[in-house]
Amino acid sequence: MANHVFTNQTITHSDPAEIKKLYDLLDRWSDSDDYGLVSYLLDKEYKKEDVDRNVMAEAIGAKWMTIEDMYVDENEVVLLTTTAWGQPEELWGNLEEKGFTVEANYEDEMPNFFGTYSSTDGYENIDTPHMYEAIDETVENFESDIKETGDYNNAMYEECVDAAIKAIDEPVNDFNRETIERLVENYLEFQDHYVGE
Repeated sequence: MANHVFTNQTITHSDPAEIKKLYDLLDRWSDSDDYGLVSYLLDKEYKKEDVDRNVMAEAIGAKWMTIEDMYVDENEVVLLTTTAWGQPEELWGNLEEKGFTVEANYEDEMPNFFGTYSSTDGYENIDTPHMYEAIDETVENFESDIKETGDYNNAMYEECVDAAIKAIDEPVNDFNRETIERLVENYLEFQDHYVGE
């Protein structure tokens, strides 16, 4: 089970004042032990001593959240976070209740899972164990008459990507396909499955 989940989320609202308010709360969150964000999300006043793991899970969806980077303009906040054990789905739900919309992608550090979320389309979450099993089976059974090392490796890579996508057994959006392609490439390199490299 992973510990750190990295998330890139774009949060929008039709009212620029709401965007500024959210940005200010997030900015204070990242600079101190200010829990104004938790109070805002849960519509109840919280002080540092009131905030425990349960309150964080209700507000954010994780026992902790670190803001890695943030960008704001009049219409959106782009927020890069690291959270414990899972993506900050309660943060998204609490913001949606306040009229915000969210588009996000996330990946745990192993990765045991990755995916996307949007206020309009919901989740597309992918667990990776079956995907890696399919890659291993493809490598084990891969045969080719190709003599050129680069072409051989490219053919194996393509078959492994196809096998990984089939193992997921559901439609895959562009972000998740790119993630699968990157994971296959890294996995084949790490496991020394490429020849001549």
